[in-house]
Amino acid sequence: RPGRLAAALQYYRQLSDTIKRTEDNAKVRAPVQMPSLVIVGDDDGALRFDVDFAGMERAYAGPVQTVHVPGAGHFVPAEKPEAVLACLISFLRGLPDW
Repeated sequence: RPGRLAAALQYYRQLSDTIKRTEDNAKVRAPVQMPSLVIVGDDDGALRFDVDFAGMERAYAGPVQTVHVPGAGHFVPAEKPEAVLACLISFLRGLPDW
């Protein structure tokens, strides 16, 4: 289809600008206060947890739980929906009553 390649390339062109804005915003934003869940695929070919999420804890003041899903890539909910659902249920059950 016409335009698909251009759209895909534009996404990557904008990505560095988005990362810069996110880093700048993180400097002035207050850290997230509520419990948070981060779900990542162990086989993600686009992001490396040890590199791309380095320093992530600075964005959180509340507890943050990270779950690595074996056999999942970049699109964890699409690739391993049962695992994501299990992670969400476990996380939500572990939250205190608000």
